[in-house]
Amino acid sequence: MNSKIRIDYDAAARPVYLHLEPLVEKLIENGNAVATTQYRWGENRTGWFCQLSKPIDFAFLEQIFDIPDFLILNREGDAIECARSWATIYGGTHVRG
Repeated sequence: MNSKIRIDYDAAARPVYLHLEPLVEKLIENGNAVATTQYRWGENRTGWFCQLSKPIDFAFLEQIFDIPDFLILNREGDAIECARSWATIYGGTHVRG
């Protein structure tokens, strides 16, 4: 029995990053924070993004979630990238002062 939380992507769901919100919530509960007070999710020419103030704790997320193949855990780039929605969660290495 797998007690991990499953992440499902629904192409009709809005906002398109909805399936990534549980990851962001758990990271915040674990001591991370959204890097800006202006918005939680922003959008640029590459898609939707959420910037966190601290590095992503990938091991923590892997203990809690059943990570599907369409989510790319980019440890070197400190990001979680969705190959279906093009939404990305960035860790603290991407925050600019």
